[in-house]
Amino acid sequence: MLDIISEIPGLIHTIDGGSIQVSWFDLTPVTLQKGDAILYLELRTIEAVNAEDMIFFKGEKTEFGDAAAEPITEFGLKISRIDNSVVTDIPEEPYSSLDLSVFPNPFRDQLQVEYTLDRPAHVRVTIINTMGATVAEVVNAGQDAGNHSLVYHPQTANYRPGVYFLRVEIADDKQTFVDTIRLMFNR
Repeated sequence: MLDIISEIPGLIHTIDGGSIQVSWFDLTPVTLQKGDAILYLELRTIEAVNAEDMIFFKGEKTEFGDAAAEPITEFGLKISRIDNSVVTDIPEEPYSSLDLSVFPNPFRDQLQVEYTLDRPAHVRVTIINTMGATVAEVVNAGQDAGNHSLVYHPQTANYRPGVYFLRVEIADDKQTFVDTIRLMFNR
């Protein structure tokens, strides 16, 4: 969902997953005639949409009321016009997973970290102990899209044998994605 547009004053809406909740508040009732538009939806689809496609439906919470707040049960919702224009500024898909590999694990003298970025981003790689304290910052820099590989040589004085976590944070102007891998350190 990109936007909800209405000429009805006081229209408020929320978008929760695949549901749109629309209501309006005003002391003056809104009068609608058959065929009047309540709102316009601006949305992005994966492929072209036809008027016959089921884009929305009246859910169990869908209700309209008259000026006296009495329910109106006989009403319908329909699509009056579809514009399948080509959109050229489609935002990039958010990161939902990261192609990340870390080896060897358990590690001792070195730790190799490899990952792939779909687009340029700021990357921060840290090693964290079980108490949540940062033991080492491996990288903290902007990086280009593509494959990345780095080798970390731990200062063994900072590590005791046991469990640590490698935390990778990827941030661009739209989102931050975090992935964590459990590590074992051996002497």
